[in-house]
Amino acid sequence: MMQKIFVIIVLISISLKELSKASDWLRFRGDNGQGISSETVTVKWSAKKNIKWQCRLPGPGSSSPVISKGKIFVTCFSGVNEGQQDTSKLLRHVLCIDQKDGSIIWENKIAATQPEDPYRGFLTEHGYASNTPVIDSGRLFVYLGKSGIHAYDLNGKKLWSKNLGTGSTRRKWGSAASPIVVGDNLIV
Repeated sequence: MMQKIFVIIVLISISLKELSKASDWLRFRGDNGQGISSETVTVKWSAKKNIKWQCRLPGPGSSSPVISKGKIFVTCFSGVNEGQQDTSKLLRHVLCIDQKDGSIIWENKIAATQPEDPYRGFLTEHGYASNTPVIDSGRLFVYLGKSGIHAYDLNGKKLWSKNLGTGSTRRKWGSAASPIVVGDNLIV
């Protein structure tokens, strides 16, 4: 689990210099959904090389960070460890991190809608925070599987939440759909 936390920290702390000159990254795999950027970034880095800052998150997560106006948004989860079947303490976190120094600007915690799939099998590979948020028109939309979809302004004020159901697949793999905005439509 610590390896997952480190991976997220490294991904969001690649290089301040490059992040600060890069354009906003508003959704999963960037503006066109292809994961391609015209920016030039460092390709050689380690735990100490080319790292400007690091940020400790409350737990692991597999979502990609999204970036807007000097703020990095990411999700993670806490309250459940590998091998633990009780999900009653599961929390999902939505964090806003300062792009310049890695400080946490704000954090919102969302209690898991129960019953949640147990933390076993494939779910231990990606966890309960696999869905990458999307930013559109100054709003952050975060889909958290059984815990619904949530909208925030970029200062962390919750605008609305909607439950989208608590069904599971037979294999109980959890969710990983990342929302996108097309015109006036939010699609999950």
